[in-house]
Amino acid sequence: MTWLGNHLNAAAVVCLFLATQAIGETQPAFAASAPAAAVAPTAAPSAQAMTPEQAAALWRDIAPNLNPVMMASRQVLLGNRDPNGPTCAWIKWQGDTAFLMGDRTGGPGTRLASLYFGPERGKTPKPDFVWHQTLFRHALESLAAKNQTALPNALRLAEQTEQLAAAIRGWTEWPRDFPVMGLSAQTHWAGWCARGLDDAIGRKDLAACRRWADELAAATFAVADLHRWTDFLAKNHLAALAFQARCQELFEISDNQYPEGYNPNRNITAFPDGRLGTGGMFNYIEVERQAEWLFRVPREYFALKVDGTPVVKDDGLASVPAAVWMPPRLRATYVALRGYLSPANQAVWDEAAHSPFDRTYLANMLYRAWQADLAPQVGVVLQRFDKARPQATRPALMGVIFYRGGDAGGAAEWGDRYLPQLMNASADFSGSNSQVLLAAQRFTRALFGGWQNYDTVVTLREALSTRKMDCIRATDMIGSLYRDAGRTGFFIVRWCAGVGGHSVAAAEVQENGQRKLYIVDGLEDPENLGDEWPNAYFRGHAWPAGFVGPKADVYATELYVRGLDSYVWVEGYVIRGPQAGNLARTAIPYLPRRCQEGVTKVFQGPYPGAPANTGG
Repeated sequence: MTWLGNHLNAAAVVCLFLATQAIGETQPAFAASAPAAAVAPTAAPSAQAMTPEQAAALWRDIAPNLNPVMMASRQVLLGNRDPNGPTCAWIKWQGDTAFLMGDRTGGPGTRLASLYFGPERGKTPKPDFVWHQTLFRHALESLAAKNQTALPNALRLAEQTEQLAAAIRGWTEWPRDFPVMGLSAQTHWAGWCARGLDDAIGRKDLAACRRWADELAAATFAVADLHRWTDFLAKNHLAALAFQARCQELFEISDNQYPEGYNPNRNITAFPDGRLGTGGMFNYIEVERQAEWLFRVPREYFALKVDGTPVVKDDGLASVPAAVWMPPRLRATYVALRGYLSPANQAVWDEAAHSPFDRTYLANMLYRAWQADLAPQVGVVLQRFDKARPQATRPALMGVIFYRGGDAGGAAEWGDRYLPQLMNASADFSGSNSQVLLAAQRFTRALFGGWQNYDTVVTLREALSTRKMDCIRATDMIGSLYRDAGRTGFFIVRWCAGVGGHSVAAAEVQENGQRKLYIVDGLEDPENLGDEWPNAYFRGHAWPAGFVGPKADVYATELYVRGLDSYVWVEGYVIRGPQAGNLARTAIPYLPRRCQEGVTKVFQGPYPGAPANTGG
């Protein structure tokens, strides 16, 4: 029931070359392609409070510290990998899928993936539990500690460059004696931006100064945000491992229940943290992929003037200054998709572009839309969302554009959720979020038809053409339809039974003035909403009628929500055993309503009986 289990060969993974050569470092000068001022980040200090003398002092502080800070960040985000070499991320969006190359001296993605899908894993559940709680936990703790050595300086540099850019935008005339620092070319994007700014200062070109100061602020903000994500992802994974430790009994009673052999990369998804360990690994990979372009200077970012001067392509900055916060090659897509929104939601879109966590997430969603030519379909979804929520919040707007429509095992084809049959069907869904969720479940169940069609398929395209699916694809289809209808607030619930697992869909809905998280199963017959997280599991839960897989007693359930590229762990509820009745939570910094942490006894019993775990 796991996508990675079907497609990942940990011993021999594929890597595709997606590198471009940097522009030569002998270009004579830099210029601004358009004298457009970027929208200042909401957290930036007031430009009016900074005198030219203070701005000059700030520039003197930034210039010599920029390269040391960037090199320290590079060691965390890329390790020893060459950013001009093969990319760490798979880039196919249709047909066969290419995966990352594992590298234990690389960044967070290649380093953790090579460990997680490596040969050291346990050969049965008990030793695999020990591996997670020792070697893998240590790797996450080491990543978090290493990231902390670079994070404060990266945040400080980003704040300083935003202050400097804000001050320069406020200039109406050239300040006296503003220093030229004589910067040399660097191999990273922020260094090229700083050199462009220094060159513009030397020429007293105010328009170019404004442009390069904005580019520098955007580049350093991007690096700092990758560190934020790295910190969060490592801590989120550690929280999921802590929940896994509460369910140690499940690993013990399942240890001899695999007569055909235990596959750690596939069977772990039937245990707590397993879904995060497999599918969630792509969150770290995306951090590293975005770091690649920040530590090289791709040729496609530039145009050349007649005199040979490199100019950053405008791509919409003149009309939408906030696009500067996105990577240069994605700015045209950013501007195009923004046009599908109402003015109020355009302001939210711009705010997301320079907000912690949202900036890097949005860059990923734009990258998928740009690479796979999905912008028109994403635009239709944004129009539907805008109609339903003309004045949305950032979390709501970001949630509707998640390219993995439903399950963590989705998007083997990046455009899976935007297939015409799904887009057309969801266009007819209307009413409350509850009604749309039920409509998505009914469509999925009708397509499934019956348990004779239960089978593992990799994409929604396959499911639509064959009518075959398993719980992963059913959950993926419900989430895709729900998001395609312009709705947001989608979650995954994962059942953990040791010898079997099951995924179902969940969404936040308003009912009688209260926000509830309702659960639907694409393999069940349609019914009214009844199951609610986590109450539905207080007394256990029956497997779907007709389910053909192992029906071991469900020991625990987990709740997942969108991360950077895949899903992250939110909550876990223990149904049976010594920890029964406990709900563990972790905070998701970009979802304000998911700010609780800790463990709470939410059900006092009586609890279901001890798990037999026979798999029958």
